[in-house]
Amino acid sequence: MAKNFSRSKTELDRFRKANKARKRVMIARDVLAQLDAKRFIPTEGVWVNEVKGLNDVLEQEEDKDLRDLLVKQPKCEVCGLGALFVSCVEFADKLNIAELDEGIKDDLKSEESGEETGISFTLLNPYLKKYFDSDQLILIELAFEQGCGNYREYNSPLGKEAADFFDLIEDDWLSNQDESFQETKMRLIMENIIANNGTFDPMIKPEIKTVYVTPGFKG
Repeated sequence: MAKNFSRSKTELDRFRKANKARKRVMIARDVLAQLDAKRFIPTEGVWVNEVKGLNDVLEQEEDKDLRDLLVKQPKCEVCGLGALFVSCVEFADKLNIAELDEGIKDDLKSEESGEETGISFTLLNPYLKKYFDSDQLILIELAFEQGCGNYREYNSPLGKEAADFFDLIEDDWLSNQDESFQETKMRLIMENIIANNGTFDPMIKPEIKTVYVTPGFKG
């Protein structure tokens, strides 16, 4: 039987009762847990790649919740924002696919019938804005994609700091580590959010010690 990644009632209740900053911390911690479980595959250049069953639901116009599909995915290829989105949807209120705006549904549909489809920016971005403000989403995207991605033309001092977030450790990591650098990036971004009480601060860069550490992160 395929594993179901539904959260417990206790976890869902705790999330529902938390304030917005605490919710962001819980989402980031959940991303770390999904990385530990080897479920999330950090991947540049995608949002959430290939959600099994989503295209069929869209084509048949079924009344179905996205969370019910996501919790059955054994593996998810995700970027930084995509990881937050999956954890957020699995934690939070249900998102009925049939009730989505027609333009979003068109963006989600695969061009070929029967092919799997992923999550589009037009769905991910407004959903995450319920928990993260626009500037935070931009900074997280710039950091994970290292200045590329959807906001590569974003120009601000903090944006530059986010785009350069991993510059100090990248050469050292490439010389000394076997772990995927994509996973390292995702972990350090989530640790930064947790350490700063639900806010990603690109001014607080990862440090090189015997292992990479995020200042203020307690585990």
